[in-house]
Amino acid sequence: MKKLYFLFTLTLTLLFSSINVNANTNFCYNLKASVGESIDQVGIIYHSDVEGTEVHYGLDSHLSEYKIAEPTETVYGKGQTNGEPETVFKNRLVCRVNLSDLYEDATYYYQVVYQNEKSQIQTFRTPSSHKLTFGVLCDTQSSGSTFQQSNELVNKLVQINQNINFFMIAGDIVDRGGYEVQWNYFDQYMTTINRNYLFATVPGNHSSNPSYIDASIYNQYFFNPQNGPEVRKNSSYYFVQNDVLFIMLDIMHRSDNKNYNKEQIEWFKQVVQNVPSKFVIVMSHPGCYSTGVYDGDAEIVNGNWRKVFEECGVDLAISGHEHIYARTQPLYDNKVDLEKGVTYVIGGSAGQKSYSAIGKGMFDVVIETEEYGQYSGSICEIVDDTLTMSFYRKNGTVKDTFTIKSKRTIDKNFDIDNFMDSIKVEYDEKTYENKIIW
Repeated sequence: MKKLYFLFTLTLTLLFSSINVNANTNFCYNLKASVGESIDQVGIIYHSDVEGTEVHYGLDSHLSEYKIAEPTETVYGKGQTNGEPETVFKNRLVCRVNLSDLYEDATYYYQVVYQNEKSQIQTFRTPSSHKLTFGVLCDTQSSGSTFQQSNELVNKLVQINQNINFFMIAGDIVDRGGYEVQWNYFDQYMTTINRNYLFATVPGNHSSNPSYIDASIYNQYFFNPQNGPEVRKNSSYYFVQNDVLFIMLDIMHRSDNKNYNKEQIEWFKQVVQNVPSKFVIVMSHPGCYSTGVYDGDAEIVNGNWRKVFEECGVDLAISGHEHIYARTQPLYDNKVDLEKGVTYVIGGSAGQKSYSAIGKGMFDVVIETEEYGQYSGSICEIVDDTLTMSFYRKNGTVKDTFTIKSKRTIDKNFDIDNFMDSIKVEYDEKTYENKIIW
């Protein structure tokens, strides 16, 4: 029945709408893997023109031995926006699979299979429990073959550090998210990251067209942990790796929902409270501080989120948006505080666009693209209680390095049930006081 309904939907689309459906069916395209909520989970997403596909995955590089995962399938398609033919997304199935119970520090291989057809085998590696290494990119925002330059940057970063497990991207992944062809270019030319690494991304103001409307298009290309607030499900989320809590925020302003910050702030506080961690790292597209390029956006984010970050003990807040590299000293209440402060980083430009800073503002380090050229990114390494982040040019030259020490420790042997059982209350009849002993 489900198959008949899908075929009927496609037929009606062809007859009565302006959406173009490709006559040549494609059983798998836009195949990607994203981080899961925990170290043993991964989200797989891909598009298909047919029902009945499945994902094969395993530890064998040839997948001669494998497990099978069946996707959930959702019909997606979009007509023209503002009368622009480029904004049409033909009807397709968006297929999502959540892999779980994965081994740590293991290389997995996966592909999509439909009857006798098989996609290219892609791969990812899960982190180890004693060391965490990841890449940081901002504003890959390119179009066409210019994505090859961003791909060369990725190649250089993984050449510098072969322990990278995943890449964070702070929004504006493509230049016009409302054009399907640009997502196709990203998949076609960013081969290293698409075929071999996990994603951890957030949308930016270029995720729609002509400006940020919502994350509906972005959500068809990345399957993130589904643990975020309802108001921004999939585009805001968190994940945990090696006692490091990553909180990914979609805080782009939208006039259709004035409470989007309030709901996310409540969710954010609950996550930090309920997930003990040695580091808290936040990523968003706009940040709390600006070099002057987007002062207005930074003012909004600062007014809504700066005190929340400070209250929750955030260690590192990474943003993009300004196409400039900038870093603060640890800040608390707009003052340098080496004990309680949050370090804010604007991560440079991993794509073809670059801007000039108007001023330093609250930043201690500002490096404009004239100093390093376009196509830059960072590598972050966390060992025990020390986080080290280095900013690189595409040629491998280091332009900035800093370290952060953890503000907190985790007792992995702590048992909440045993602790609650150990609590005793004694009443002193002479003083009429209760004493709590543990």
